[in-house]
Amino acid sequence: RDTSASIPLPTSTVGIDMTVVGGYPGTLPGGHNIGQDCFYPSDIITLTGTPTSTSNVKVPIGSKWQKTFYNNTGQSIVVIGNTGTGITIANTKTAMLRSDGTNVLRVTADT
Repeated sequence: RDTSASIPLPTSTVGIDMTVVGGYPGTLPGGHNIGQDCFYPSDIITLTGTPTSTSNVKVPIGSKWQKTFYNNTGQSIVVIGNTGTGITIANTKTAMLRSDGTNVLRVTADT
């Protein structure tokens, strides 16, 4: 059974940080941290909100994972870890991404 999270990005270009321990699904506590509590249990991550330009979505890369991201923000997003390469997902597109423990990698093209 797939689990999903809908995460609003702030209107600024700060983006969000899903690498922190803690945080709450669907909220933006100080510093726009969403946190691992929302990232790890979710197979499908829907990004919403109205950022003013391309925003970074920082994700954990220390462990291997595979998730589906749907970008519904009105802008492109870059899914990236603290180090390594990131992946750009166009607006209104879905992509399956994974981590190899170092980088974020694309499994499927945007659809």
